[in-house]
Amino acid sequence: MNILHLQLSGGPGGIVSLCRDINKHSAHHNFFYFLFEGGSIADEIAAQGDTVQVATGAKNHPLKAATDLVRYCKAHRIDVVVDHTGSPYTRLAHIYAALRLKKVRFLLYLHSNAADNIGQGFKSRLYKWLMHSAARHSAHIVAISNSVAESYVRLFRLPKEKITVVYNGTDLARFTPHPEHADGIFRLIYVGRIFSSKGIDLLLKAIAACPTDAPITLTLVGSDHGGYTEQMQALSARLHLEDKVQFLGRRTDVPQLLQQADLFVHPAVWEEGFGITLIEAMASGVPCLAFPKGAIPEIIGPEIDGFLTEEVSAAALTAGDQPGAGNSLPKSAAPLAHPVPRNARQNGHETFFHRNNGSAAGSAVPRTVKYGQNRNFNLSSK
Repeated sequence: MNILHLQLSGGPGGIVSLCRDINKHSAHHNFFYFLFEGGSIADEIAAQGDTVQVATGAKNHPLKAATDLVRYCKAHRIDVVVDHTGSPYTRLAHIYAALRLKKVRFLLYLHSNAADNIGQGFKSRLYKWLMHSAARHSAHIVAISNSVAESYVRLFRLPKEKITVVYNGTDLARFTPHPEHADGIFRLIYVGRIFSSKGIDLLLKAIAACPTDAPITLTLVGSDHGGYTEQMQALSARLHLEDKVQFLGRRTDVPQLLQQADLFVHPAVWEEGFGITLIEAMASGVPCLAFPKGAIPEIIGPEIDGFLTEEVSAAALTAGDQPGAGNSLPKSAAPLAHPVPRNARQNGHETFFHRNNGSAAGSAVPRTVKYGQNRNFNLSSK
C-alpha cells in the first residue's frame, strides 16, 4: 500500500516525529510526503528513504498546489492520503484531490484543538465549510486525544461517529529510567518548541522566585519559533538566572538528557492537542508537572505519574516547606520529589496506556479508542 503524509511544512515537531515512528513500525507499506511549505526536516525525511515533494508557493497559489497534489498521487499510485494539515488552503487541496481521485482513500488527522483554527467572522464561516467538506470527503477522521475530538464536535459539529481517538505513541525502547541523583541538585527539564504559548516566561519567573541559594536548575531543549528563544534568554539574564538556566536548542540526545532530570515541566498555557514529550518523560522515570490544559489531564494521572497545577503563574513553583525537602525545592515539585517513588514513576507511561485501553509493551502506537462507540476503523475500505 502506498501512503502519502500530507503536511503543511517539514519543520521539527510532533507531527513529523509521529510520521517517522509510524513509518518505522509499519511493514509492507511505502510512504511518501507532500509538503505545502519547505522545511528543515525535508532532507532528513528523504535521507530515510521516503519520497518528499514540496509544493512551492502553495499559500499564494492554492489551486496550483491542489493540482500538483493530484498529479503527485497519480504518478506514485497513492492508495491512502493522510492529511495532517490544518490551514484553509490545505483543506481546499484536500477537497479538490478527493473529488478528482475517486479510488484514493483520505484520512483526516486532527492534531490541534479546534479553537486554534476557528477564527472570526467570514474566516470562521469559510473554515467551518472547508472542514465539513473535507470531513465529508474523508473515509475517516482521527483525533490525537479526546480533547481534540470533543473540540471539533462542539465547535465544528463534525460527525461524532466518524471520529476515532488514537493517542500519539513513541518508541519506548529509546527511553530508560535511571536511579535518583545523590548530589542534592534538583534538575528541571523542558522539551518542546520555544515559543510564547508554552509558558516558558512563567517558568523562568517561577525559578527566579525561589531562594537564590536553592540548588535548582532548568534545561530547555527545543527548536526556536519566531525568535522567541532570544527573548527568553534576555529574560533569563534580567532575572539573573545565567547559572541556573541553559538553552540547548534542538537536540538528538533527548533520552540521555531526560535521564539527568528530576522533574519534567510542561507549562503550556494553551489547549494542548496532546503532549508526546510527557510520555517520553514518563518512560524515562521522570515525573511531570503541567497545567490542566487541553489533553494534558488525559495523560497525567495526578500523584501517580505527575502533578497538575491550576496556577498559571510563578506561584506554581514558589519555594515551599515540604517535609524532607527544606525550603530549597519548589512547592509544586516537592510532592513529586518524595511521595512518588522512582520505581513507581518509571511505570508512568504504562499507567497512561492502561488507563486508555492501550498497550505500552514497547509499541510505537497504542491501541485505538473509538470516540463515542469504541469501534476500530479500517483504511482498506473507503
